[in-house]
Amino acid sequence: MPVVTHLWLSGSEHLDLATEKLADASREARWRVPIGDSGMLDFYLGVLPLCGDDKKKLKLQTMRLIGNACADDSQWLDNNRAKVLFRGALPCVINLIKDPFFSSIAVVVCYNICVDFEPAQKVASEKEITHVIIHHLSEHHPIYEAGYLEHCCELLALMITQGIVLSMTPVTRMTSILKSTHDPKVQIAALSLLNSLASLPRNKAELGNAGLIEFLPTLWYAAQNVPVQNASIRLTRNLLVGTWDNVRRFYRRLSRDKDSPAHMRSNISLLLAVFHHTPNETTKIEISRLITTLCRVGIQRKPDDALKLEQNKKKFYFMHPELDKPLIFMITQQKSGIVRSEGWFTLALMASTPEGAECVSGVLSEDGGMQALVETLEGKSILNGQPTTPNWPQWIDQFMGEGWDLGGNTQTATPMEDSQTLKMARIDRKNARAILRVLVNSGLDTIDHVQLSMYEGLLVTGSP
Repeated sequence: MPVVTHLWLSGSEHLDLATEKLADASREARWRVPIGDSGMLDFYLGVLPLCGDDKKKLKLQTMRLIGNACADDSQWLDNNRAKVLFRGALPCVINLIKDPFFSSIAVVVCYNICVDFEPAQKVASEKEITHVIIHHLSEHHPIYEAGYLEHCCELLALMITQGIVLSMTPVTRMTSILKSTHDPKVQIAALSLLNSLASLPRNKAELGNAGLIEFLPTLWYAAQNVPVQNASIRLTRNLLVGTWDNVRRFYRRLSRDKDSPAHMRSNISLLLAVFHHTPNETTKIEISRLITTLCRVGIQRKPDDALKLEQNKKKFYFMHPELDKPLIFMITQQKSGIVRSEGWFTLALMASTPEGAECVSGVLSEDGGMQALVETLEGKSILNGQPTTPNWPQWIDQFMGEGWDLGGNTQTATPMEDSQTLKMARIDRKNARAILRVLVNSGLDTIDHVQLSMYEGLLVTGSP
């Protein structure tokens, strides 16, 4: 401390080199706490606002030291972050984002100070860091490298927790970055930020109006990077949840020309094509969840024009004959129980309409469909008798033989039932039984006598 203080007071040029050495040392985690405890960090927090244009190198190395001293999510470094706030240095760092020379380092330093530290996030929000970053990107973003844009997106995503007031400016800028870059890291960072924004219901309409729904399909099939493809599908689903206007925008025909083959295709058609061609199971899951979101929003909506809704439902199933593929995948895949539950819930909803019931019947007729239905009802594999649900209570088997409707069970639950897995299994069985009741009474021509007999047997006994 006495050495750097002397160098500062004497105006020595050697202070630049000494600060650079300290900044380099602070890249190692073992030096970060000592730099804070020794008073060194406090010293440089005082130096930072005093560095004018003639001390750019010193200011740069000071920023590096501050950023490195906070570059860890360890609670021990919260003391260093607290020092930054106590000395009022964070607004100074935020202000440097406006300077093209310091902008890159300033964004990283802000991120290190704010990540996992609520007090710093609050101060940054009060100093309108979001608007500072967005305004700067609006003027300068083409000159920056992918790494800088990635950090900007991560910092903006972090600040969403502070309740950003969304305007078209950040949405338009992020959309512009997403459209103009081919760097996977930037694409994923931008998609992550937009997905965080889309998680807030009040933002969905604004994001839909920004042209995202029209653009995102290009990333489904053009992205060379699977994580980018998955993130774009995930964002699309988030935009559609509970937002009918976005669903309607998404569902439009690809062409209004009735003579064009694209007239009978929609974004859903493109999605189903990606599902058919991709070998990646995670991508298939993301697509399946998006499809079920569309089905649920459409079915659960209470329209002003009931006749038009019925026409739209018929058109929906007619235009997408391969809709059963992602649905059968959902209830047969073994990677995620949550996804299986989403599948059964959606099928139960779809079965509430004649067109949907016919589609559900087709799903159960697919390879693995009947097996999935039986195993969901019985809770064990029809191949080896092993439980399909962990810790499956033995008492369930006793009642299944009597056709007990588990969905209506009012008995006191056993301790094991309290697990989330068993709760999901009970709900799945309830939905599966609801589907069976509809199909048994549907009178569908596509259900032959053998299938009908099997459905009736399952409904009564829980086994074919």
